[in-house]
Amino acid sequence: MPRTNSDISCAIIAGGKSSRFGSNKALSTWDAHHSVIGSVIRAASRVTDRIMIIAGDHQAYRSLGLPIHPDILPGYGPVSGIHTALSLACTDRILVLACDMPAVSSRFLNYLISLKSWAPVVVPVSESGPEPLHAIWHRSLAPLLEHSISQGSTGLRHLLSTLPCRHITPDEIISRGLDPLSLVSVNTPEALELLRQKAM
Repeated sequence: MPRTNSDISCAIIAGGKSSRFGSNKALSTWDAHHSVIGSVIRAASRVTDRIMIIAGDHQAYRSLGLPIHPDILPGYGPVSGIHTALSLACTDRILVLACDMPAVSSRFLNYLISLKSWAPVVVPVSESGPEPLHAIWHRSLAPLLEHSISQGSTGLRHLLSTLPCRHITPDEIISRGLDPLSLVSVNTPEALELLRQKAM
């Protein structure tokens, strides 16, 4: 049976418009059994049974059988999704995942969860920088995110630069035997196919 954690919940952020993809990337096929978001749900379900989807399009994800919540403060991109997740979560620590990282690894997620840092954000760092949509956030940050939105400061990586974070560096990722492909998001059909070839 999957090992789950009662002290953590998971929010999958699925509010993007997929404009570069041409269709809803989250519902695109990943493998013979899963869509892109289905693969994210599979990995998340191996670490917690408290999973919700943050999305405005309830109809698109209804068949997945998970609670779906629209942004409390819509129109501000991923920061709105994280704010909503932290505001609604029933646990102090929330695993926040993007809906478009189909190679996400439950082993990587378990490592994130195992780090009992005092910092309110535990975030891995990829070649392109910190990955706030593959991270653990503390729900005490909800008012801070609301304030940032009210001030028009909605860039997640800028926001992270102002917060105490436990960074998981690329060197730590490699030394712990974690798969960097877990951090790769797909924004075009070509990127999805390339990731599929690398991951399969």
